[in-house]
Amino acid sequence: MEKVFFTNKKGMKLAGWLHMPKGKGPWPALVKTHGWQGNKDGSSSTALIEPFLDMVYLRFDMHGHGESEGTLENYDAALCVDDVKNAVEFVYGLKEVDKSRVAVTGSSLGGLATTLAAAWSDKVALAVPVCPVSDFTPNHVSDIKYKNLIKLLGQENVYREAEKIKIPVLVIHGDADDVVPIAQSIELIKHIKNGVQHTIRGADHTFSKEKDFKQMIEQISEFVHERFHGKHKK
Repeated sequence: MEKVFFTNKKGMKLAGWLHMPKGKGPWPALVKTHGWQGNKDGSSSTALIEPFLDMVYLRFDMHGHGESEGTLENYDAALCVDDVKNAVEFVYGLKEVDKSRVAVTGSSLGGLATTLAAAWSDKVALAVPVCPVSDFTPNHVSDIKYKNLIKLLGQENVYREAEKIKIPVLVIHGDADDVVPIAQSIELIKHIKNGVQHTIRGADHTFSKEKDFKQMIEQISEFVHERFHGKHKK
């Protein structure tokens, strides 16, 4: 495990932990981001270390979070997407990484960034948005800044952009999520040509029940391993 730094388009330094497999590459890679007020040491980011010991794994702090530059007061949802794209660029540039097998995953606001990274980056081969924000209308009163992203999209949701996604996508969502309603993912998946949705019955936004959390981690691992290695990995 190595502490690494890279920058976003605003020149902000972003911090991450880079995990490398033992042996000789090139290996597939997974980039993991987090949700609003989360960080690279959150429960899902650390839980994915063990299932991805056979891949290059980067978990990082988006701007304004953890050890990365910026403040929560100046957090920008559009820049969040850029953070993820630059994390992908960083991993893609590593000589140990198989350029054809780079995946990205993130939850909530990080799920939003994952969806748009899949639409906007030609370096992403797989994407797993988890309980992603797809419609910003309910969030106008929140502290999260959507104005710049809405300007980029020309509307208050990601559905039109999702239609540009050509890669395989797995959307994971709990049907008891009272933060980001599952209805958003039900609509989102309709716009992704090569997408599937996995619903975790009774799961809330943070997958707070141990069995729900375990199922979410297993779904990410299985989806990525099946497509990158042609096998399940528990």
